[in-house]
Amino acid sequence: MEFVKRNAGFLALVLVFLVGTAVSAVLWRTANRRALEIEDKVRSQQEFMAKIRREKFGLNQRNLDLAARNRLASQRELVSFLDGLASQHGLVEESGITGLDCLRIIKEEALRMAQELEGKNIQVPTDAAFFSFGDLARSTSLPKSEEVPLILRNLRLVSEIVRVCGRSGITEFSGISRPGGLKPLVKDLYTDTPVQLTVTGSYKSIQRLVNQLQKEAKQVILVRSVELEARDQVPSGTTTAAGGGAAATPGRPGGAPAASRQPAGMPPGMMPGRMMMPGVPAAAPADDKTAGEPLPPVDKEQRLVFASAEMTAVLVLDVLDFKKPAEEK
Repeated sequence: MEFVKRNAGFLALVLVFLVGTAVSAVLWRTANRRALEIEDKVRSQQEFMAKIRREKFGLNQRNLDLAARNRLASQRELVSFLDGLASQHGLVEESGITGLDCLRIIKEEALRMAQELEGKNIQVPTDAAFFSFGDLARSTSLPKSEEVPLILRNLRLVSEIVRVCGRSGITEFSGISRPGGLKPLVKDLYTDTPVQLTVTGSYKSIQRLVNQLQKEAKQVILVRSVELEARDQVPSGTTTAAGGGAAATPGRPGGAPAASRQPAGMPPGMMPGRMMMPGVPAAAPADDKTAGEPLPPVDKEQRLVFASAEMTAVLVLDVLDFKKPAEEK
């Protein structure tokens, strides 16, 4: 203790020195790590600049002119591509048509579409005779001049869908509607017209219609959803024996076959065309040996009643119309 008391100042100085040394070591290591990171960044930048010098890159006037020419070339390619889409899948806007002429065109086109479908044995109900333009066709006022191009545009879209339906083999064109009205949804490169189509036919004809709408239509048509509803096809009064027997005859009591009933007005045991003499037993039928044996099992196909498997399909469509873009200079 005497030593500590006599050398207290010296020991305090040594302690301060040790603490300072530890702090300095920590700071040195931190600074050294940052220096290494900066050195790596400087080396990477030097390599990048050396690569630029080797490849002759740089923001000089020659390279800026080359980039501008590439930009213009890519814009022309995009405009050419969009122009091709518009020429192949777009609609030509009709102008200079009055409201009276527009109403006449609606009625003539609706009649033509109905005759086209009926000529291919496709029924068109009365409520679908105007193909979603019934309100305009039955209206007592003429369409407004600013609405005429939109009306004719939608009429051409519906006409294309009807044309494809006529090639699909369906049996009924139940209806078509345009939930969005006359104005389409405007996108960046195209317009979108929602359409709901209801048809009736076999499964194969509906499948063919879905494929043809996406492959053969002039416009680009996207099928968003398909809802199928099949009707029961079992005729009323027709039943099948549960144990695999013959089908019962409708209208007879108990459902027994007609051959098992005694004809009216004849004595028991007598059948038409057969004479019964008193005291003489009746001749046994040819199949009397198998009369008591159970009937052989009936296959599932023989117990089914087949009918035309028709179903109703509700298709939700998006009809896309591409417009020709203006080329930038």
